[in-house]
Amino acid sequence: MSTHDSLTTLAELLYRALKAQSHYAQDHPQAVQSVEAALGLLRELLARQSPLVLAAREGRLWAGDRPLEGAPNASTGLARELEARGLAAVVFHTGLDTDELQLLLFALQLRPERFLEMGGATALLPEGSNLRLMDVPPEDEEEMPANSSRDARRFAYSGGVAQAVVNAIRDMQPDREVKVA
Repeated sequence: MSTHDSLTTLAELLYRALKAQSHYAQDHPQAVQSVEAALGLLRELLARQSPLVLAAREGRLWAGDRPLEGAPNASTGLARELEARGLAAVVFHTGLDTDELQLLLFALQLRPERFLEMGGATALLPEGSNLRLMDVPPEDEEEMPANSSRDARRFAYSGGVAQAVVNAIRDMQPDREVKVA
């Protein structure tokens, strides 16, 4: 199975885990099994490539510059949940554990207003986590680079996949290896 196909399967497993967590208690066998399945595939993918970035844009999930094809309910459902909370991307790193994945699912189950009240992505994840939630950059004129065209500024702060990958790599710890697919 290609990496792109595996990412589509990952989107399905993450969405199943999210739905199982919302319907069952966290320790219910159905919820535990769905989280373990998603975590297993994530670890397999991270062994091949870390970091792994899933970005939400235009109501779809993207990996690199390609939208995830297949599993339309899962990919649009996850994209919708991320975008509703002002998140541009989820960045997974090698070493991801069950607790970190549970935090992601918890964040996506919160009402968007409550997510923001709790401090958003930075408040929910501990320092040094193997999971990052990337906020959509604000469209504040003062933060935009001077001397650039309006279109370039709009792209730079659109929360698109390219910017999400650049931000993830820039913010990585220096001892982590970067592999670009």
